[in-house]
Amino acid sequence: YSYSQTNVVTQLGNGFIEPTETRYNLAENGPDTLSKLAKTYYLGTKALSKLDLMGLLKANPASAKELKKADTWGYVLMTPAIVGGLLFGFPLGQAAGGKEMNWGVFGVGSGLVAGTITASVLIEVAIKKKAIKAYNNSVMGRQK
Repeated sequence: YSYSQTNVVTQLGNGFIEPTETRYNLAENGPDTLSKLAKTYYLGTKALSKLDLMGLLKANPASAKELKKADTWGYVLMTPAIVGGLLFGFPLGQAAGGKEMNWGVFGVGSGLVAGTITASVLIEVAIKKKAIKAYNNSVMGRQK
């Protein structure tokens, strides 16, 4: 999509100008399509909260199908996250109890937690992009 940016400024009494507002004109396919600019999602030119965006995507059958994949991946990634958390926390608990820290187990747990978080974020971003594309295609009457 493309956009144009207009900066609105206010003249101050001391001769300086102050930026007060930035307006964006988004043009993708139409007023009912979703687009993203920086970290903000828009429906047409209206900025959406994260809650509004998810509600809109879940209400549309095409994008809801894509979002269900995120739920599936969430369940798949839950197992290594729990195992990693246990392997991470158990040596810490032992060390807090006065025993020697098992750095090998701690390292494996840390790796599982870090890997699971990274995978989860990457998958969420990819699925959200696909869901928005599916939403826009259904609104515009196009097939994939």
